[in-house]
Amino acid sequence: MLHQINDIIQIVTATVLGLACILLVKHSKSGHHTWTGIGFTISIFCYVIIESQAIQAVPVLKFIAMVGAICIPVQFWFLARAIFDDHFKFTPRLIGWFLVQLVPHFNFFICDVVSWSWFVPMSNILAGGVSLGFVLAGLYTALKTKQSDLIDSRLKFRNVFIIVTATIIGMTLIVEAIPINPQTI
Repeated sequence: MLHQINDIIQIVTATVLGLACILLVKHSKSGHHTWTGIGFTISIFCYVIIESQAIQAVPVLKFIAMVGAICIPVQFWFLARAIFDDHFKFTPRLIGWFLVQLVPHFNFFICDVVSWSWFVPMSNILAGGVSLGFVLAGLYTALKTKQSDLIDSRLKFRNVFIIVTATIIGMTLIVEAIPINPQTI
């Protein structure tokens, strides 16, 4: 029963994210900032669908969904910069930050290939630290540019952005840290 409810929630969430991408694409001519939102939405979409049986059954789709989901923190940082940093401009040099995010997550791609007992725990700690670093960089961007913002509605949005982001990050860290036995679902 819980597994079916989870599947329904995944489908609804993926549909809403797909609709959000379509709506953002309609406004894509407005610049790089819209494409940052599209990239962030696609990364979240990958995170939502990665555990579905259809994605897990096809190795290429699993790889694409894994890369997309792993890149959420970098996309979040870019989104925060696009929203709050008036001087942000996407350049090809920024693509290197995706590599900074992906390299520590290498253990997810080589599952069970390395047999060192210390490798997986250390890799998980490093990957989590890098991910948290990008999220904190996004929050720092929102806070750093607060002093120069004269628009009251954007100041209010900034505060909501920080509170919601901190709450979601906290909840995600708690949920990801709790081991779930698949047989109990």
